[in-house]
Amino acid sequence: MNNEYTGSLGTAETEAFFGNLATFSTTLGSALEDGKIDIAEGIQIAIGLAPFGSSINVVKDKTIPQIKDLYKAEIQKVVDSFKARFKLANEKVEQFIEDCIAYALSGVALYNSGAALFAA
Repeated sequence: MNNEYTGSLGTAETEAFFGNLATFSTTLGSALEDGKIDIAEGIQIAIGLAPFGSSINVVKDKTIPQIKDLYKAEIQKVVDSFKARFKLANEKVEQFIEDCIAYALSGVALYNSGAALFAA
């Protein structure tokens, strides 16, 4: 009997959400490097926020259920996708944030694996 949780909702919306978050964070980090935001940077930040406003229902209806359904291989795919798009000038802070995302999503996989084990 295989009790390993294998998820069923996929990762498309979750990857898109974390990808948008990575892109926005990178834009914001670049804009704040000199301690001030000029007009061009302000416009870039506003444009970076656009995907979030238009995706609230997608996050609620698809991304959150996908996150709750992730398993180990899917988590690695989401984390790798995030890391590919997330860049900060301070590499230590960048690595810390990437690790936080990975650990948080790994907690979901651990919960799902335990739930599958005890459901059998």
